[in-house]
Amino acid sequence: MKYRDLLKMIEADGWYWQRTNGSHRIYQHPVKPGSFPVPVHSLGKDVPPGLKQAILKTSGVEIMAKYTAILKQAEDGSWSAYTLTPTVAIGVGDTKESALEDLKSGMSLWLDHMKATGEAVQAPNMEVVSIEVAA
Repeated sequence: MKYRDLLKMIEADGWYWQRTNGSHRIYQHPVKPGSFPVPVHSLGKDVPPGLKQAILKTSGVEIMAKYTAILKQAEDGSWSAYTLTPTVAIGVGDTKESALEDLKSGMSLWLDHMKATGEAVQAPNMEVVSIEVAA
């Protein structure tokens, strides 16, 4: 992750650049307590992993990932939502929205388990394309 992307994330959460101390920007939040420095030597460079984790932990900002979901309606009108990456996950509901919420809940639990056990979480790596087949 580049410094500029990290700064966009924390600023989108409400943190603002309060002052500068040398090559460090000091960020504060209007509601959240405390402040923290972000060394900004070059906005286009990658943030070292340990520093990124420390800044995200201090700021309370979570990285969101977009995964591909497939929706399917059953004969009874209910819906199922599936994802194949990072693992096979299924959500069900009476509406598309409720099936997707069920899927998100299950994936969140699974991702939390992966993080808690120190297992690597696979990044989203699925693409949906349309193909034509004679029918």
